[in-house]
Amino acid sequence: MGFFGDGLLRKFGDEPPEEWIEAIDALNDFQLRRGFKRLTFSWKGGVPNLPDFVRYCRAIGDDAPDEGPSHQVSVPQIEGPKFDGWDIGGNIRFWQYITHRLTESYRPWGAPWSEEHAECTRIAVRYKNAWAQDMRESETMDTNTGEITRLTEQEQACQFAKCMARAEDDILQFRQRKAA
Repeated sequence: MGFFGDGLLRKFGDEPPEEWIEAIDALNDFQLRRGFKRLTFSWKGGVPNLPDFVRYCRAIGDDAPDEGPSHQVSVPQIEGPKFDGWDIGGNIRFWQYITHRLTESYRPWGAPWSEEHAECTRIAVRYKNAWAQDMRESETMDTNTGEITRLTEQEQACQFAKCMARAEDDILQFRQRKAA
């Protein structure tokens, strides 16, 4: 007699009520399997009523119903800084620079999480941002074709290296002033 022995027959007879048939038709196979599994392992009473059974089938966690694939949660648009290709390229170059810089010298900008390290990082980031602005300003447009011309990858890398060299000079001066 299944889950509930003859309790199901006593409650509904040989034919389930129409509202049960409609409710079960509205559930997908996964939801039905989930509901039967939950009934098997956690149902404490006799034959469940229709709202309890549907809740067991559709609840994702404890209380949240599974509305199926047609239910989509809207994600709010997050307002924040807007980055262009030069900002992103500068960030990638900066990450590579920092990674190599930290492997060359132990704590080149002071102890991590110190105010000294934070100020050295701010100095370097200002130079990285200046490089991105320089790259934007170096772009030229061919007035005949509308094509934008950029510095070559090699020229960009050279300019970035010069910016970071100037940053390191400013960092050195800052650290010397701080030590004095």
